Parts: sequence; structure tokens; C-alpha cells
Amino acid sequence: MRGRGAHPSIMYPKGVKLRWQPLGLLNVFDVNLTLGAEYFYAERRSVYLDAGYIFASAFSQNNGGAILPTAGMQLRGGHRWYLGNSTPWFVETDARYKHVKYAENERWVGRNVVNGIPSFSELVRYNEKKDIITVEGKVGLLGRFGRNGNCAIESWIGLGLRYRNFYADLPADAQFFDDNFDFINYGRYTFLNVPLGLRLTWQLNAPPKPRR
Repeated sequence: MRGRGAHPSIMYPKGVKLRWQPLGLLNVFDVNLTLGAEYFYAERRSVYLDAGYIFASAFSQNNGGAILPTAGMQLRGGHRWYLGNSTPWFVETDARYKHVKYAENERWVGRNVVNGIPSFSELVRYNEKKDIITVEGKVGLLGRFGRNGNCAIESWIGLGLRYRNFYADLPADAQFFDDNFDFINYGRYTFLNVPLGLRLTWQLNAPPKPRR
């Protein structure tokens, strides 16, 4: 049953909506396949959870420039408010955790470092790793399509905080000592983030559109 004055193409029945973020496959820095589900627990209110696998990255390249395999995951959970049965707008808040392990590197490091001075040097293989935590608020727009209106495309923009820790997974007593090594990406940073994106969804129990 539609609410009073509801537009026939904008309805939010209780149930489950499946979600897919296709732009994740075009993110060259962390290429990922991310799927999720949204559950409507009350009228115009829902919670959601997305999980993604990261399998390639421009941060992992061989000497020829080819992208190497990467292993990572991301989880996102949040709460959404739809602004009304007759409007396609929504607002939401969410949090995300991402962990990525990039392809192995090989470099000379100092071992048994005391007061910045290594006892000896050793060629070691190591992985670069990245941890990211974000907390964001977003406003978005959706449009339904399909025979029964059960499919939708969503777009959004927001503002949030992003914490990033990018580091080399070295032995505890090891330290880089090559002055020419580029440390620019390593370290812990917190900064403002402006998320924007696109998502496709499928409502499992969407009612059929009325005939016009």
C-alpha cells in the first residue's frame, strides 16, 4: 500500500535491498568488488552492510609497469533515512574499515638498530600494508527503473574524516637506511574526505508499478 500522495516510482517497503558499487572495479588504486545488503526496519529508515574484496592496485607494479595482484578487504556499515515517499533524496551516516596488503618488495635494511645505527644490513622481502578508517555523512539521490521498479541507481556526495596508516611490514628490529628511499606515502594521517559515488540496487520485494 502506498502512502498518501506517494509518487508511484518512489516507494520504500520493508524488506531487503541488494547493493553493488560498480565504480569499485574502476578504482585503479584499490580495484575491488563490493557487494552488500540494505534492510528496511521501519518506514523510510534502513541499515546496511557492504563487504568488498580488493584484488589489484596501482601501488603494486613490476618494473614493466604491470599491475600485480593485491590482497585486501573492506567493510562498511551505516544507517539511512529516506526523506519521504514522494522524494528520491536520502541522507545517511556510515563507517568503513579497509585493510590492504600490496605485492612483495625487496630492499636492503639495517638490522638490530640501536640509536639509529644498524649492526648489519640484510636484503629482506616485505609487504607494504594500508589501514583506513572513515566516518562520513552523505546526501544522495536515487531513481528506480525496471519492469516492477525493483532496480535503482543511486548517487551521493558527502563529507567525513579519514584516517590512514600506510607502512612497510618489516621485522621489528629492521629499518630502512637508503637515503634515496621515498617515504612520502608512509605514515599515519587524518584528513577531511569528500566521498562521492554510484551504486546499483535491487529490491527483493518491490511491489509492481501501477499501470498508467
